[in-house]
Amino acid sequence: MPEPYVYYDRRVVSSTKTQFFHESMGRSPDGPLATNMPKDLQFDVNIRITKIAVVLEPVVLSSTAAADTGLLDEYVKFLETAYIELQVGEESVKYFPVIACLASVKAEGSLHYTQASAANATELIASLGPALPEGGLPVDITVPANTDFKFWLKQKEAVNVGLVQVLLFAERGV
Repeated sequence: MPEPYVYYDRRVVSSTKTQFFHESMGRSPDGPLATNMPKDLQFDVNIRITKIAVVLEPVVLSSTAAADTGLLDEYVKFLETAYIELQVGEESVKYFPVIACLASVKAEGSLHYTQASAANATELIASLGPALPEGGLPVDITVPANTDFKFWLKQKEAVNVGLVQVLLFAERGV
């Protein structure tokens, strides 16, 4: 009987490509706070991934310009262009838009800025909410034990969106 399980990996995304699930819990500097991967690039048992969910942690962005709406533009640019590149062993690469994999479709943002002060500034707090059961992208991807699993989050331009957590809802022992 397959066992339900959730694999996770957390990375700061600030470049055009960020690799996830490439280091084990034992090798990661943050251990289980960052990932629960049993091995580097591989799973220790056969798994079937049933859903990919991307959680964008709340992020604070700031600028020294008053009323700088460009901060929100950068965050939206990431949502519009970011995609996942996934490969199992030597199989063909699969591509998924990040926006289809979001764990929540509710976006919240707040812009604050100072006016007529010694230093003008803008701060943006953006959040896409918590992981919800209905969020994420349903998939059917089988990964044999001890087979390389490559997972990249890529974007057109290097936009700093802060900490991103990827959840792989899976069945172990299939």
